Amino acid sequence: MKNTITWLASSLAVLALTTAPLMAQSAEAKKAELITKLKKVYPLETCLVCGDKLVTAGAMSQPVDYLYEEQGKNPRLVRFSCQDCINTFQKTPAKYLKMLDEAAAKTNSGDGAAPAAPNHEGHHLH
Repeated sequence: MKNTITWLASSLAVLALTTAPLMAQSAEAKKAELITKLKKVYPLETCLVCGDKLVTAGAMSQPVDYLYEEQGKNPRLVRFSCQDCINTFQKTPAKYLKMLDEAAAKTNSGDGAAPAAPNHEGHHLH
């Protein structure tokens, strides 16, 4: 009986150690899939914080895709021109999420005009 319990405990430990990386990969794959899906309907072509154009494939720098998560709500994609803009966003996310909502509403209404990003004086060149 003691050997069976020891074997079972060992088996469970090995199982936990071998499946943890697979679960992490699965979570990352799901996150990447969600970002790809949300990018298709993202309403802005500029950084939400500094207003720089979000560059496309082949450019020297690529946009930084960020999933903003709030407890009890679906994750939201926010696209930035750089990490500094993410840091600025994180200080007052409600301000920027409101701008994103306004842009989405205008895109959905057919207006197409998105609200201008605030002037980001001193922002580095990309």
